[in-house]
Amino acid sequence: MQRLRRALIGHTYVRFFRFRTFSVSTSTLEALESEIQTLRRELDGEKRARVAAEAELRSAAEQRIVQEGWTLAPIGSVSSPLQRRFGTPRQGLLAPALKGRIVLDSVAVSREAMRGLEEFSHAWFVL
Repeated sequence: MQRLRRALIGHTYVRFFRFRTFSVSTSTLEALESEIQTLRRELDGEKRARVAAEAELRSAAEQRIVQEGWTLAPIGSVSSPLQRRFGTPRQGLLAPALKGRIVLDSVAVSREAMRGLEEFSHAWFVL
């Protein structure tokens, strides 16, 4: 910021996006610096509040899990030619003939929830 201030002291012309020229006075620069500092303080305050709210939510969720337990409901099924995990290849490229299939329950998982999944290279499933 100091370098910018030194460059703009007095009444200097500055290039803006390569096609606009505007004039900046010292008082305008000081006002802009003050506004930047105010916005940074506000942003820091918002960040602190968000972090505190997230911590509170996390704590409440953890207490609920401790009191009620954690239940996972199935949302689909997996079919595979392999019946057990032992002997399953760690790298699928080594066994290209083995094809598995994951079928999601359309009631439990909406199409909207799956939108954009094709953009990912990997997905993790809890079986």
